[in-house]
Amino acid sequence: VETGLWNCKHLNNCGERGSINKLLHKFGIKSNLKTAQKYKSIEKTLNIPVEEQKEFSNLNADQIRWFESRGIKETTLKYAMVCNRAYTNKNVNAICFPYFQENELKTMKYRDYGEKSIGKEKRVWQQPGGIPVLWGLDKIDLSEPFIICEGEMDYLSFIQAGIKQVVSVPFGVDNFGWVEENWKWLEKAKAIYICMDNDNAGKKAEDKMKSTFGIERVKKIEL
Repeated sequence: VETGLWNCKHLNNCGERGSINKLLHKFGIKSNLKTAQKYKSIEKTLNIPVEEQKEFSNLNADQIRWFESRGIKETTLKYAMVCNRAYTNKNVNAICFPYFQENELKTMKYRDYGEKSIGKEKRVWQQPGGIPVLWGLDKIDLSEPFIICEGEMDYLSFIQAGIKQVVSVPFGVDNFGWVEENWKWLEKAKAIYICMDNDNAGKKAEDKMKSTFGIERVKKIEL
């Protein structure tokens, strides 16, 4: 009851499990998804102060070369609307990943690049006040199967390979706030392919998605 999930314990061990909505459907009961899933801030738009907006621009030549060294072409970056932010008070540039939902900016993520990342873990941060939504949701056809991957670079790699039915989780595999924020779109999905890292965190995320969306809809991609 607390999680909204169920797991069949029948003696024959059928292995069925999933969301409460799936269980209701199996018994022919119509459910009100607005009560079954929490809609937290779906109408909220990320507001960036006017002075900060002036710091955004197209990617610079160094950033484009950095992506190209990883096999990501400029056309792919333009498709995903990846841009640059020049922090005037810090005299540094950061790569920006804008997250849109129904053409409204919901959150903005940043990362450093190039020599700044050599010898240490990459630094990633986000614009205050954003909400967790899937990156690329506006660009896919929800009537067709699509992929959920683990991050922006994975997303860009799929796009570069010509696979555009793909979205990315926003804040790592441990944060599932995007399920609530995107539920009215995700419930339409007929098939979801998940592509997570093959580590403990990725496996836990895989199990969570199977429980949330139903094992009959979720497939796994192994690379």
